[in-house]
Amino acid sequence: TLIQSVAADLTPGTPTQIGPVTPIGASEWVTIDRNPVTGEFGVGIASETTGGTLVRVSAAHAVLGETSVFPDQSDSQVFEVTAGAHPTTGEWLALTTVGGKNEIASTVVSPTGAILHGPQTVGQGAAGEVVGVASGWLAVADSTTALHQIGPDGRRVHSYDPFTNVGNGAPALAPGADGTTVLAVGRSNEAITARLLGVEAPGLLPLVPARLLETRDDPAFVTIDGEFEGIGRRGARSTTELLVTGRGGVAADASAVQLNVTAIAPDGPGFVTVFPCGEDLPTTSSLNYGPGDVVPAAVTAKVGTGGTVCIYTYEAADLIVDVTGQIPADGSISPIVPARFLETRDGPMFTTIDGESEGIGRAAARSVTRVTVAGRDAVPADAQAVLMNVTAIAPDLAGFLTIYSCDDDQPDASNVNYGPGDVVANLVLTEVSASGEVCIYSYEALDLVADVNAFVPADGGLLPVTPARLYESRSGFETVDGLQQGTGRLGAQETATVGVWDRAGVPSDATGVMLNVAAVDPSGPGFVTMYPCDADRPGASNVNYGPGDVVANNVYVKLSGTGQVCAYSFAETDLIVDVIGYTVDS
Repeated sequence: TLIQSVAADLTPGTPTQIGPVTPIGASEWVTIDRNPVTGEFGVGIASETTGGTLVRVSAAHAVLGETSVFPDQSDSQVFEVTAGAHPTTGEWLALTTVGGKNEIASTVVSPTGAILHGPQTVGQGAAGEVVGVASGWLAVADSTTALHQIGPDGRRVHSYDPFTNVGNGAPALAPGADGTTVLAVGRSNEAITARLLGVEAPGLLPLVPARLLETRDDPAFVTIDGEFEGIGRRGARSTTELLVTGRGGVAADASAVQLNVTAIAPDGPGFVTVFPCGEDLPTTSSLNYGPGDVVPAAVTAKVGTGGTVCIYTYEAADLIVDVTGQIPADGSISPIVPARFLETRDGPMFTTIDGESEGIGRAAARSVTRVTVAGRDAVPADAQAVLMNVTAIAPDLAGFLTIYSCDDDQPDASNVNYGPGDVVANLVLTEVSASGEVCIYSYEALDLVADVNAFVPADGGLLPVTPARLYESRSGFETVDGLQQGTGRLGAQETATVGVWDRAGVPSDATGVMLNVAAVDPSGPGFVTMYPCDADRPGASNVNYGPGDVVANNVYVKLSGTGQVCAYSFAETDLIVDVIGYTVDS
């Protein structure tokens, strides 16, 4: 394989050999693309003996390095490597046509040649062109005439078929000037058809969990990149500015992040509030704790100035922050500064953003509280769903909350589990009823607080479902379809595999899922980590528990290529998994 530079006057430069020295066969293709950020070129080389390779070449045609993007395998020879560069990050997406499996595999490569994600299957057929588009997404064509939208982690998020009954083979692609459109040109035996396609705004993108903050100072307690590691306990009434963009797979221009925040051994009772740096501290809470607790909570946090989020701690505590997802710039989910929409307690300190649903009194046992969310504060009247933090305060007895659209029947699932006198919060995704309301069922009498963090507009990219149980280890309790029920306690250091596709309304092309995960009566202190089963278990946690606890937390997790998530438990425990929403191809 040779590459030869050509000057502006078409004078050939000196040929430079790149790639395999031995012949690579007659059936493979060689492709090339220019990186608009670095000015370098990426050459995709396929070989029946060495697999797929991305070769980076300088503008002066010097070979800078080679990256193996797909190894040669006995049952999956590589027949093509097509690469395209992202216009903002300069990262490469290399698509490999894998023979024998009729699959397309994706690998994301940094501008310096390091593999960031993959390889992982994204489609069927043979890879066509790759072009960079807005918000960290890339559009891809394959030999079935389908166009696939690929995320910054190399996973497919949307699919298009603009040339149904017209196209014949892979269409040609060119990016629009603003990065939000793609011109696709298809062909048939009779004509050539060109269509300008709008690139769909992505919603909440799942990430393999990664630790961004670890205040404890110990060799065992590390972050994904060594930053914000061992920085010491956070003082009472203190605010910590945490850089989130550009770390753990979060894009530099992400508008919001999905975090799991854990408070460890606080000095006294209090709360944590996560909010965008550069904004005033809102009168909301993200998690609530007592002295000595270990309390996790999922948080959707709008990104503030300099790519940071701010974490206010009422009482001194150690903190852990893991990132599990991101909302890209111009995404189809809109984060807002947290705002209180419900406050049942009566007093001058206990207010809502607009005075509605304020001081209405404790919710009675077996009661339903209706909360209007659409058309309040920054939530539009036609919002499809909201992400809100719901807190149970001082219940009379042990019980649970179930949050759902008021148009639906009350589902057999739970979002918040509590004991008598507890103060327990959890993040909830819930669909908005036609009248703009959500319903909160409480098993026991208590006070309620609800803070809205984000909304899903009409036709948004995060689809709520009626909460449904997918996994239930306890005997005598049912799942939505009878599968994975009564499986028995999950042993210490064991992993359960939970099937998600084609259950409770989640389709088989879903890419991420929002779950409520509960640990019930653990044998000792520990944690649960949720992750895609085709990835290594990350050094992060989603649910932290003590012996005998009943602890739940919201989890947004990437699905494996077979539609499964894995649940690892440090100590023996019963496990409950309820699905409340998903992201999907369209």
